[in-house]
Amino acid sequence: MLVGLGFTTLFTQVFLIREAGVWLRGNEFVVAAILAAWLMWAATGCVISFYITPGKYCNKWIYPAWIASVIVSIIELILLRCFWACTGKLPGESINLSHAAILSIATTALPCLLSGFATGAAIKSLKDSGKKLVAYIYLPETIGALIAGVLITFFFIPLQHWWFSVAFLISIPLFLHLGRWGQRPSIAPLRTLKRASLRILLIILFLIAAWKSNGFLEHLSQKTSSRFLTGKIVLDIDSPRERFTVTTHDNESAFYINGRLTGSSMQRESAEEISWYSFFSAEKPETALLIGFPYNGLLREFLQKNFSEIIIPEPEKNLINKFSPFLSPEDSKALNSPHVKIVPEDCRTFLQTHKNSPHDIIVQNIGIPESYASSRLYSKEWFKIIAKHLAVNGTFTVVLPGSAGYVPDDLARILSRTIITMESVFKYVTIIPGSSTLLIASNTKKVPDRPDYWLKKWRNYSADNSVKHNAAASIPPFIKGARGILNSNLWTHTNNPPAHSVRRQPHFSRWFNEALINDNLNKFRVAQFTNACVQFKFLPAHKDLSPFLYGDALLYSEARFAGTTHKILSLLYSHNSTVMIILFIILILWAGTTYASGIANFPKAQIWFLMTTFSAVGFIGEMTLLVRFVIERGNLFYSIGLLFAGFMFGLAIATYTIEKSKTKNRLLLPAAIIILCLTLCAITFLPWPVLPSHVMIFSFVLNTICGLCVGTCFTMLAHRVQNIKHGGIVLYAADLCGALIGGLLFSIIIPPVLGFGFLTAIIAGLLILLLPAVFLISE
Repeated sequence: MLVGLGFTTLFTQVFLIREAGVWLRGNEFVVAAILAAWLMWAATGCVISFYITPGKYCNKWIYPAWIASVIVSIIELILLRCFWACTGKLPGESINLSHAAILSIATTALPCLLSGFATGAAIKSLKDSGKKLVAYIYLPETIGALIAGVLITFFFIPLQHWWFSVAFLISIPLFLHLGRWGQRPSIAPLRTLKRASLRILLIILFLIAAWKSNGFLEHLSQKTSSRFLTGKIVLDIDSPRERFTVTTHDNESAFYINGRLTGSSMQRESAEEISWYSFFSAEKPETALLIGFPYNGLLREFLQKNFSEIIIPEPEKNLINKFSPFLSPEDSKALNSPHVKIVPEDCRTFLQTHKNSPHDIIVQNIGIPESYASSRLYSKEWFKIIAKHLAVNGTFTVVLPGSAGYVPDDLARILSRTIITMESVFKYVTIIPGSSTLLIASNTKKVPDRPDYWLKKWRNYSADNSVKHNAAASIPPFIKGARGILNSNLWTHTNNPPAHSVRRQPHFSRWFNEALINDNLNKFRVAQFTNACVQFKFLPAHKDLSPFLYGDALLYSEARFAGTTHKILSLLYSHNSTVMIILFIILILWAGTTYASGIANFPKAQIWFLMTTFSAVGFIGEMTLLVRFVIERGNLFYSIGLLFAGFMFGLAIATYTIEKSKTKNRLLLPAAIIILCLTLCAITFLPWPVLPSHVMIFSFVLNTICGLCVGTCFTMLAHRVQNIKHGGIVLYAADLCGALIGGLLFSIIIPPVLGFGFLTAIIAGLLILLLPAVFLISE
C-alpha cells in the first residue's frame, strides 16, 4: 500500500504541474509553488494524522485516506482540464503571481492533506510496532514514486492519452485493495479468488473504456473550455513538451502555447516590420534562421524576399501538420516551400551540436523571458552561440515588446538589460522602436537608427526591383537568384499591379512603407527609447546562472495588474544589496538558533533545525538541477517525472542500505552533508554535456546523488530521535517544511535577484557552518 501511495502521489503532482503550464503562469515559479504547497499540506496532514488517529486502529485509516486523496486529485484534474480557460482574468493573458500562488495552494490542499494523513497513519503504525524506524517509511514510498516517474516519462506522456492516464491512476488503489480480502479469515478462499478475479476484470474493462473514450472526452473538455475564451477550441494537443491550443473566431485562428497567446492567423503588421528591418539591416542576405513561432506571417514574409534557405528549429515538428490547416492559406503554403527547412530539435541544442553554415540573418521572436525556458535564450552564453553561427556581414534581431508612447520603467529595464547583455557579445547593437522593439546586433557595422538610412534602402530596393521587373517579360518568372521578382514593392500605395506584370500573385507591403519608417525612427521617438534605457545602464548582464532578466520579465508582467505583488517584486529587484544583507542575517540567526537549541538540550528543536536545513538544501539542489536541465534542453515538463524519480531513487537506496546495516558509522552523516554540498556546487557550476541523451543521464545521476545524501541525513537523524517522544513526526515534518522553505527561496526571491551562484554559495556556507553540530548529533 505504501508503494502505491508513493506512486499515486508523484503521478498526480506531475500531471498537476503539466496542467499548471496551461491554467497558471506555466513557468518555474509555478513548479516551485506547487511542490512547496504539496509538501506543506502533506506535512500538515501527517501531523494531524499522527495526533488524532487511535494507536490501535491507525492501520484502518491508511487506505480510506489514500483512496480519498486519489479521488479528489482526479476530480481536480478533470475540473482543471475542462475549465482551465476560466482561471485567467483576460483570455490569452497570464494571471498574476499572487493569484497563481493562491491557486497552487488551494488546488493541492485537500488531496495532499489526505495523502499526508495516510502517511502519518503509516508512520504511527510503524512506530508502534517497535520494529521499524520512521525512516523506513521512505523506502516503499520512494520505490512507488520511482516507478511512477519512469512510467510517466517513457509511457504515459508520450502516449498522449490523458483520460486513459487518469483512469489508470484510480485503478492503482482499487487493484491494491484486492489484497485486503486475503486478510479476512471469515471469507472462504474460493470466494475471495472469485471476487478478486471479478474486480480485476472490471478494472481492465474500465481501462479499455477509458482508452476508447479518450477522444470523445477530450472533445467534450475542449467544448467546455471554449465557453471561457473568445473563440471555439478547434485543436488542443497535449504534446510531451507543450500544450498547443488553437481557437477560431470570425475566420481568425488564435494559437496558444501553454496557455499563452502566441499569435493570430490574421497577424501581419508585426511580421512585415520584423522581416523588412531585418532584411535591410544585412548586406544581400540569402539565408535566415528563425527562432520562435514564425508560422503566422514571419515565414511568409521571409519567403517572399526570395531567401535561398530558411531554417526553423522546431522540437515539436510533428505538430505543424496538425495546426497548419488553421493558418492563413499563404502561411500554410509557405510551410511546403523547398527553401524552408524545419529541424526537429531545440534551437540551442541544434546550434551547439551541428556544424551549420553561417546565417545572414537570425531573428529571435519568443516574447518576454518570464520563464527560465525562455530566458535561456537571452543569456550571454546563448548570444555567444548565436555569434558563432552569424555570417560576417550578418545581423541578429531580437524582438521585444514595444510602446506607442511613454516607455514604462519596467519595459525600459528589460530593453536595457538585453542591450547590455548583447553588447557583451556583439560589437554593435541598435534599438529600433517599431510596433515591437527590435534590437539589431552586428559585429561588422553599426546599423543606424536614422530614417534616411532605411528610406534609402527602401528606395534602392524598389528601384532595383523595377529594373528586374521590367525585364521579367523576357525571362521566366521566379528564377532562383533573381531577388526581388517575388517581392516587388513598386505598388505599395496602389490597389492593382501594373499591366505589364507577369506575376500571378504579386507581393504587396500593406503595412511597412515610408510613412511608417519616418514614424518609427523620428528623432523624438528614438530619443525617448534611448533615454529610457540609459537610466538602467548600471544593470549587470543576464547569464545562465544569473537570470536577472527573468526577474525583469516577471516585474514587467506584473505591472499590468498594478497589485501588491508588483510592489513587492519592485522592492526585491531594485534593492539586491538589501536582500543580500537580510539573507545573511537570517542565515546567521538560523545557525545560532540551531546551536542554542543543542546547548539548551532541546533535541527536538535541534533535530528540526538540522533536518529543515538539509531538506531545504536538497530541494534547492533539485530545483537548480531542473533549471539547468531547462537551460540545456529548453523544456522541463516532458521529463520532470524521470528527474523526480532520480531523487526518489537516491532516497530509496539510502534508506534501504542504512536500515539493513547493523552498525551505524557516526561519520556517515557528516560525509553525507559534505557530499550534498559538493553535489550542489557540481549542479550549479560544472559545465553540462550538450547531447540530449547525455544531459538526461547526467541530470539523473546528479539528482540521484542529491536524493542519496538527503535520504542518508533523514535516516541517520531518525536513529538519533528513535527514543524521543514524537521525534519521528517532528523529523518528518521538518523534512517537508525544509522543502517548503527551499521552494520559497528558490522561486522568485534569490535567483532573479542574486543568481544561482550566490544561492549555492550561501547554502554551502551554511552547511559548513553547521558541520560541528552535525558531528555532535552523530555521537
